[in-house]
Amino acid sequence: MKKKKIGILVTSNSFGGIAKLSAMMANDLSKQNNIVEIYIPILPYYTFYFKIFKRPFLWIRLFFIRYLIKYLFYKKFCFEDILNKKNINSGLINIKFVLTTIKKKDLNSLDCLVLNGIGDVKEYQDFKIKKKIYLVNQIEEIYSKKYKKIYEKLRKNFKGDIVTHCNFMQNKLSNHIKNVRVVPNPISHGIWKHRNKININKKRNDILVYVKNDRIYDDAYNFLKKINELSDKLKITIIARKDNENLKVKLLSKNTNAKLFLDLNENSIAKLYLNHSFLLYTNRYEDFGMPPVEAMACGCIPILNPKTGAASMYSKNNFNSIHLTYNTLFDAKNVLDKLKNENKLLKLRKNSNTKINQFNPDDYGIKILN
Repeated sequence: MKKKKIGILVTSNSFGGIAKLSAMMANDLSKQNNIVEIYIPILPYYTFYFKIFKRPFLWIRLFFIRYLIKYLFYKKFCFEDILNKKNINSGLINIKFVLTTIKKKDLNSLDCLVLNGIGDVKEYQDFKIKKKIYLVNQIEEIYSKKYKKIYEKLRKNFKGDIVTHCNFMQNKLSNHIKNVRVVPNPISHGIWKHRNKININKKRNDILVYVKNDRIYDDAYNFLKKINELSDKLKITIIARKDNENLKVKLLSKNTNAKLFLDLNENSIAKLYLNHSFLLYTNRYEDFGMPPVEAMACGCIPILNPKTGAASMYSKNNFNSIHLTYNTLFDAKNVLDKLKNENKLLKLRKNSNTKINQFNPDDYGIKILN
């Protein structure tokens, strides 16, 4: 593979799938002796709110102060801990903070630019870079239906390769884009390494809960409330992003007698997966859904919506996961039955990582570029 200079633009310096996958991509591409520039906007979503939404004052209120303060006091890439330190020191991986957009001088030096959001597609649509790749991480019109036609037009007119991460997303795009490549989101190396070292018989805590937003909170609360009514001896842990540190998440922790952890690093998250029997992931919409896949690599059985994102690629009810029906009493009894029956629980745990080879992290960046 010919040596290239590759830029990866993350949407924001926030813990989440896009930033994490960008770090993994940088590791892969730098191993091939490419120079990788990770661009991090100090003030993210500028183009989105100024040129698409045309609501600059909302952008200022939502992002300007918060992200500026974050940059001034924390000048570090949120997933720097998983980057290859040797390649950072040798200059093969470079982290560059940009105010809102990448400078023309930097753009002109790139052989390839990887974009992660529809706002960035609009911002860089007229720049002539040898190769542009747009990773469709989510269908933005799910949240902003009035802009659906604008988003679709931007994708249609994108002069580059469009890649998404699961069949679910490919299908969502098929009404306006053809020949979209699918490259599954990988499990990170820090979690992937545990897949063959799981102690099936190890005693674990009961339920780990991932809370992303208020919708997830409501479903999670109803489930935990019901299962606690049926059994008051469960050991429950909640993880959430600091951006969602609100009264609801704290109340969920308090009302379910659960421990709460915010913005954990990779190693800490892996330990939680390894020390819990189930991961409760109640999201009804997710573009991919990384936590269930990560959990499975650690022998932690996901409880999830079978129609969520990539779930159909790996999840089989009562084989390696539990499918939610959102009949709260039924779901709570189903999980409690598994927790009380060791044979059923161990069978699920044994099967939990049998369908994850497709999420192998090796050469993820190379697959995206090709």
